[in-house]
Formats: sequence, structure tokens, C-alpha cells
Amino acid sequence: MSIAILPEGHRTLTGNMAPFKKGPFHLAKGAKADILPFAINGLFSFHHKSSLILRPGKVKVNIGQPIPYNSFKDLSIEETRQNLFNIICKLSQQ
Repeated sequence: MSIAILPEGHRTLTGNMAPFKKGPFHLAKGAKADILPFAINGLFSFHHKSSLILRPGKVKVNIGQPIPYNSFKDLSIEETRQNLFNIICKLSQQ
């Protein structure tokens, strides 16, 4: 089974990535699941949270390399969270 989780926990108010919540990383470690990092670019200009108006636009999804459970099983939740934040930041700049 695969699930997608957006680790920020809410939509951005500024267009910038917010710190990640800890929950998704607890879930991944508890399930001994691999992680497939991805970044979605362009959603902020498409639909602002404060607006009910949808604007046409392009959205780009960058998918990173899978991260096997064994590579982060011995890391703390905070280390895992920070590593994924850095990886997704790089993906969002591509």
C-alpha cells in the first residue's frame, strides 16, 4: 500500500516551505516504510489559501530518489525530518 503525506501539515501562506511536522516521520518509522520524496511547484500561484478564485497555471512535480527504511531507521525523528526537508528543498528548486 502507498500513501502520500504532505509533511508541512497545511498550505503555505507565503509560498515558502514551512517546517515539517513530526507525525509523517513517526508513521514511516513505525511502518518500516520507504520514503519517496517529491516537491510540488506552482500551487501557490495557482490558488492562494485566502482566495476562493482558482487561477489557471502550470504545476510541476519533481520526484526524488526513494529513501529505503534501512537508511533512516537508526536516525532520530528530528534528523529524519531535517534530512527530508533538505532533500525536498532541493527538489523544489529544480
